[in-house]
Amino acid sequence: MNKFFDKYGWYIENSIPIEALEDCHHQGQCDGDVKFWVEKLNFDFPFELGKNWLREYGAWDDKELNNHEENKHRILWLLSGNFQDDGEILGLVH
Repeated sequence: MNKFFDKYGWYIENSIPIEALEDCHHQGQCDGDVKFWVEKLNFDFPFELGKNWLREYGAWDDKELNNHEENKHRILWLLSGNFQDDGEILGLVH
């Protein structure tokens, strides 16, 4: 288990600060903000769990999804958007 998700992929409540969730999804380029928070939090998750979750979006091919470092950025950005849109994060589950 890691500090952000349980072994099933459910989000561990409050493991990502609200400030990070607000900073990582906004109009304009978010790359710098996401990079900052991925590094500051040491944001991570099991590789296959994240890859499978991202695959369901259909936005990245298998070669792109094999880049775990980029997946960290993609997932933090998407979770931040989910939080802003829905007021909650479920995790790496659908």
